[in-house]
Amino acid sequence: MLDQNSTIQHRFVCMLLAVFLIGCTAQPDATSTPDTTHVDKTSQPAFKGMELYSWRTDTGEWRYSILLGTNRLKSVAEVQEDPLTLAQLKTAISSLAQGESLFWLNRVDESTKEQGFELAFPPRQVIAELQHYAAAHQITLHTPQD
Repeated sequence: MLDQNSTIQHRFVCMLLAVFLIGCTAQPDATSTPDTTHVDKTSQPAFKGMELYSWRTDTGEWRYSILLGTNRLKSVAEVQEDPLTLAQLKTAISSLAQGESLFWLNRVDESTKEQGFELAFPPRQVIAELQHYAAAHQITLHTPQD
């Protein structure tokens, strides 16, 4: 049987949970328009930084992905799971925490490498463009030339 303090604590936790669930399912006002110009920034840099990958598609287009930094090589499937265009990559960079380290890598786990798939770096002018963009958003981009 619960004592009075436990009952009060239980009710308080249930109330907080209910408020949280209602907030998660609340629908925006039908007359409001979403703010597509605002990007929520991550509040803290990742413990091991972030990893940037780039590759060319079969049609010659460049694609990118940003993944959480780890001590292991990523699989091709992980790298290609959510490909980004250059414009989408810039939006993703601008959402990183100020002071974040972004490491541009080109190595993947060889055991998962698909035949004909190679990670590559885009032309130098694209790399320079992304360096300037990252610096303007207070992100340190470690590039292949570093």
